[in-house]
Amino acid sequence: MKHMVVVALVVFLLAGVCQVSPALAGHPHERTGFFIGFGGGGGSATFQDAGSRTGGAVGNFRIGYAVAPNLTIGLESSAWLKREEYGVVGLGSATATWVFSVATFGATFFPGNNGPYIKAGVGFGTASVETEATIFGLGTGSLKIDDSGFGILGAVGYEARLTPKFALGPEIEFAYMNVGGDLQSANYVSGSLMFSWYW
Repeated sequence: MKHMVVVALVVFLLAGVCQVSPALAGHPHERTGFFIGFGGGGGSATFQDAGSRTGGAVGNFRIGYAVAPNLTIGLESSAWLKREEYGVVGLGSATATWVFSVATFGATFFPGNNGPYIKAGVGFGTASVETEATIFGLGTGSLKIDDSGFGILGAVGYEARLTPKFALGPEIEFAYMNVGGDLQSANYVSGSLMFSWYW
């Protein structure tokens, strides 16, 4: 429940930015040639049979080409990360690191060649968890599960054009990976602040 409250707060803050950003944007949306962008934020993730969702950090990267003023294509990638530490009374401690990621070929459409956009991509997904345990008097051991397979990525967002080449805005994203193995499948929903440059 706590993690869903965090996601709801992120969505609320992004919605507020959407309302303010049109007033900040003083340049027309010109999308021609190459673009590059990155972003960061937080989100809620789960995997098959987990039974609940948990919060973590999210990072995004994109690079590609504007084939039209309202359409870009290219590499769209995203990753979710969570690191947790546990203490076992009388035995020692353990650390678990979760990483879910997708790398896709995607397209972004800007209706009316304005700030709002919708994005979708299909490609490669990975899911991994690594656990390291320290047992008093016996040393340290680790276990890693790393599976890969199919991944999809979808997002909606808004770009405020702050300079002729630079845009800033919020994005809400959904990522899904079907990786088989021990984890089977995983997904996360996230909110990020995106930075983009166009040439």
